[in-house]
Amino acid sequence: MRRTASIGVAVLSTIIAGIMLSFIGPGPAAFVEGLIKAATTPSLVSYSVIYAAILVAAASGLVLSYRAGLITIGVEAQVTASAVAALYALAYAGLGLPGALTLAAIVSLAIGIVIAALRVYLDVNEILSSLMINYIVLYMVNGLVSGPLREGAFTKTRSIEAFVGPLEAGLAAVSMAALSWILLERTSLGISLRASGPAPRAADIYTIGRARAMLLSSLPQSLAAAAAGLILLGGIQTVFTALKQPQGYGYAAVLVSWMAELSPTTLIPVSLFFAWIAGAGFILQAYGMPSSLVLLLQSIALTVYMVARRL
Repeated sequence: MRRTASIGVAVLSTIIAGIMLSFIGPGPAAFVEGLIKAATTPSLVSYSVIYAAILVAAASGLVLSYRAGLITIGVEAQVTASAVAALYALAYAGLGLPGALTLAAIVSLAIGIVIAALRVYLDVNEILSSLMINYIVLYMVNGLVSGPLREGAFTKTRSIEAFVGPLEAGLAAVSMAALSWILLERTSLGISLRASGPAPRAADIYTIGRARAMLLSSLPQSLAAAAAGLILLGGIQTVFTALKQPQGYGYAAVLVSWMAELSPTTLIPVSLFFAWIAGAGFILQAYGMPSSLVLLLQSIALTVYMVARRL
């Protein structure tokens, strides 16, 4: 089935799955109402645009590392850690936006390089290592929030003024997707990345080699994740509390990258669809549906899309 038709089937199937799941909660009418409000309520539309920008930024880096054969899901840790690092730079150290950008990039690069180095030099499966790192970072963030960064009697950090709106987020998303496409299609590094995944032996002979491609791909991937963390901090989450579970932005970006078939040009529409589901999730939570429903529906969309593409 063609890509456009497959996306249509995935969207329709996700809506049907949501309606079916809503029978155990508020009912189909509430689910449909949530979808309509997510597309028409100004505050939810603004949230969805910023949410989509986070996914585009994170997925634009994943496209590069996945093309190189480095299948990391550590972007979940990178986005959260970058946001916390930027918060520290802005609210505690007084370093301003340049300092926040720098610190977020350093933290994200450290995580990304560790995952890539473990894969290249020690042959440690990057999916398993990055999954463990996600939870290590989760507990480290909780330790910081309840310890050094704690502000007042409650387990939370200082808050900052939001500095990313829908317009800035939209421009950032388009820019990140464009940069990813340019790097992939118009540079010699992009040739190496595209060859490393499907043809590792040819990549070792005719390009910089698969191992080096993996290591190098972790650099722009990490910087893209840092950008996603900064958008998250400036647009949605201006204060941190203790996290009971991963926030899910990185995991959603993984789904986006695969549903976009590792194509930077398709990241934006797929991310907007995922953001629409996330916006509807706010309404559904008010009716008693769990927040995990959002990631479940996003996963269903990817699964249906991948099956439809093979028909």
